[in-house]
Amino acid sequence: MVRRIEVTGSGGVPLAAWEFADPPKAGDGGGEGAGAHGVTDEDG
Repeated sequence: MVRRIEVTGSGGVPLAAWEFADPPKAGDGGGEGAGAHGVTDEDG
């Protein structure tokens, strides 16, 4: 998936950024949130 983000900079100058992301894979589970990986309590 590609998303274009457009903003206006100083003095009205148009700026654009491109955001690239891999599409979700079939059979990937989908039950976990993207931030759930690597979040563990290893100190205790």
